Amino acid sequence: MTLDALYAEFGASYSKARNFIKQNSPREARECVKRCMLILQEIYSARTGIKERAETFAHFCDMKRASEVLYENGVTSEVKAIFKICEAKNVSVASTNETVGTTKIGEIIGASQSQDWCADIFEKYKNSVAKIKAVSSGMSSNGTGFVISAKGLLLTNDHVVRDEKNNTFYSKITMTLNSCKTRVPLEVIDSDKKNDVALCMFDVSKSGEVCAIPRIANYSTLKQGSRIVVIGNAFSMGIAPIEGIVRHVHSKEGNLVYTAQSNPGDSGGPVLNTAGYCVGINKSIVVSVTQGSNTLSAQGMTNATPMDKIDELITLWCSKKNISL
Repeated sequence: MTLDALYAEFGASYSKARNFIKQNSPREARECVKRCMLILQEIYSARTGIKERAETFAHFCDMKRASEVLYENGVTSEVKAIFKICEAKNVSVASTNETVGTTKIGEIIGASQSQDWCADIFEKYKNSVAKIKAVSSGMSSNGTGFVISAKGLLLTNDHVVRDEKNNTFYSKITMTLNSCKTRVPLEVIDSDKKNDVALCMFDVSKSGEVCAIPRIANYSTLKQGSRIVVIGNAFSMGIAPIEGIVRHVHSKEGNLVYTAQSNPGDSGGPVLNTAGYCVGINKSIVVSVTQGSNTLSAQGMTNATPMDKIDELITLWCSKKNISL
């Protein structure tokens, strides 16, 4: 078998192992891991360079350790760590990809991990995202929100919960978490119309256990070109992800701008980086750009309120309302 064929087979076995680990299927995962070890042995024999052999051996040791743990204890946090599967809130899939090396095997492993990052983040936080419905005097609104505190605090857009015709909040606002089919009342604690952010509260005893989506600690670390995923409820079709990249961390208007196109219903959804931290709130399906006396609509871009501005508002509201996250 040629080296290219061995690399291809290794990539296929590695990807299968990752999927079985995610499915909590240790026996099937271990069979794929054992196959990876056999292929790595053949690659080691076929390569003569010291660097390539050293890294091949290092990957073989990783696979051997994973096989032993799978046999003895099943799918554990250690196994997930070996396969760079995001589990803990402080683990970044993107950053761990950088440690796999620059040889062909490292590229294969990195590509396998990279392909799954969006699905991993969505799977982890989809049950913390809510479908919001607001009605008042024949008017209605549909949007998205997301939990930021297990105490029952949720963020969304101001325009999702505000009746623009009467310039007041909708008289009846409810939400449904992806993990719970029960419709739960939402109370608006405070909002900022200019930045299009609203902080809401719900009864956790009615919604079931909730997990908060963490917010990025330092927004200035977000870079142009960084990958993001938006989770929303487009056209009320259900909670789903869409991937994009950051175009502008701060536009002239102060917005976060990215390429993940949004649709009606996505408003209020979280914008997450590859580590699973929220970097903004999705708010506009059309980005408007002012050039001289003309206002143009940008194609393929979406606006969000950036997390640095949101954190300022949360701090202000919590202090004013005497509440804590």
